[in-house]
Amino acid sequence: MSYIWQSPKKIAKEILDKFPELHPLVVQLLYNRGLNSQEKIDEFLYPDYSRDIYDPYLFKDMAKACARINMAIEKKEKITIYGDYDADGVCASVILQTILKKLGAIVEVYLPHREKQGYGLNKNSVKEIIDGGTTLIISCDCGISNVEEVAFAKENKTEVIITDHHSIPDILPDALAIIHPKIADEKYPFKFLAGGGVAFKLAQGLLKTTDKLLDKEKEIEEKWLLDLVALATIADMVPLVKENRVLAYYGLRVLEKTSRPGIVALFRRLDINSKYITEDDISFMLAPRINIASRMGH
Repeated sequence: MSYIWQSPKKIAKEILDKFPELHPLVVQLLYNRGLNSQEKIDEFLYPDYSRDIYDPYLFKDMAKACARINMAIEKKEKITIYGDYDADGVCASVILQTILKKLGAIVEVYLPHREKQGYGLNKNSVKEIIDGGTTLIISCDCGISNVEEVAFAKENKTEVIITDHHSIPDILPDALAIIHPKIADEKYPFKFLAGGGVAFKLAQGLLKTTDKLLDKEKEIEEKWLLDLVALATIADMVPLVKENRVLAYYGLRVLEKTSRPGIVALFRRLDINSKYITEDDISFMLAPRINIASRMGH
């Protein structure tokens, strides 16, 4: 088989001269990506958390979802987080569980068995969860295609909030709220969040309006979640641009300092020095170990 190699067009000297602080090769690579202004280049090379993270309440159903969750917390209802079994879904589930526990919720996480139960909600699992006393299910990294299962939960007086980022079906589930950046009438400006990123936006939304924490505590709790957000984002191979890039960049900084026992144990087992952790460590060492768990048991 023969190949025809097509190299990108070499940029003009006047463009190179606009960015004298950067190596010409870097300017060329940025230009190839469509990054041809100082603003775009700065956003890409120098992520800024306060500047580049969007308000979670730009999601149209965010207020509705947070109000229902807060009501469940106040009324001591049991909440079940129904996650996916891959690294993205596991991290997304832990992100929400962490914040809900911090806010005083009665909450459990349910992760299905990959081989026996498959991806997404299924009726047997939903029935098991409802029989266990749950009145609110929050999906993580799944749920957008589960029309029948959401209807079944509703018939059994259990409401469902969906957080997901997968392909949109022709018919959406009749959930209480759907936090998904790609649904047709969604105005949230960034469309490529991973499941962990979407769960993080819900966590942000809950932190933003709670009166159970001081503002400084809210900021601390939010930023300590970023290790899992980065792990989910990089593991799921979503585009590392705009908000994802910020989440990954700062999340790697938090991973350097993480005290989560499971991650620390993986660092030790894999001989990873957390001070020098990279996206390659996540993609090829951490994420595969988390993914394999669902092939070994429930």
